[in-house]
Amino acid sequence: MIEDKIIAAITHHAERVFPLECCGLVIDNGGALQYIECENQSHDPEKSFLIDPVVYAKCADKVKFIVHSHPNRSPQPSEADKASSERAGIPFLIMSYPTCEVSNYYPAGYKTPLEGRPFVYSVMDCFTLVRDFYQQVLNITIPDRQRLPYGWWENSGINSYIMAEYQQWGFAKTDDLKRGDVIVMQLQGQVPNHVAVYLGDGIILHQTLNTTSRQEQYGSYWRKNTVCYLRHNENS
Repeated sequence: MIEDKIIAAITHHAERVFPLECCGLVIDNGGALQYIECENQSHDPEKSFLIDPVVYAKCADKVKFIVHSHPNRSPQPSEADKASSERAGIPFLIMSYPTCEVSNYYPAGYKTPLEGRPFVYSVMDCFTLVRDFYQQVLNITIPDRQRLPYGWWENSGINSYIMAEYQQWGFAKTDDLKRGDVIVMQLQGQVPNHVAVYLGDGIILHQTLNTTSRQEQYGSYWRKNTVCYLRHNENS
């Protein structure tokens, strides 16, 4: 049971930053719960939230709830909320503002559907979709990684983490395509910035900016923007 003073602190935070989403952490501070306000670092703070991973890491072993508000929306957890809570293994406390209704979500093994998921950078994006496909369909675990700040692909001086790290994830380049291979693309950016899963028969599964995840024909637009094909060593 969350104490009234914690709810009051969250309410004041949500009110102060409205119409943006507030975010923070409820921690165990020597046996007493404490609410810590955090800066929302999301690129779209009216619709999503992002807590600085450095701030989170400092008190990770004390976190009891990850908190955020839903401005002018129901407090019920979104698909992104469920995915984030499951990934962190930490319950979410969500407050609707200005109604101040509260709901909780406790991780219980929920798996976000591969198709139709909304785009939330670093939570449900093209790399997350590839990771989830490999885990759910192929039973292959690809390590997660901390994303660079939103828009990193517009800077030609930044190395694409996809190209820099694919070998660490167990992939190698291949010249042909088979089901489960990953297609690396460069879409309207300065460096490779998009990945899709090849499903066979000319169909890919992927998610681009601000779209829902979907199956799509691997047509001429995607082909002309393709950088390379990758095959996992457990999918040979």
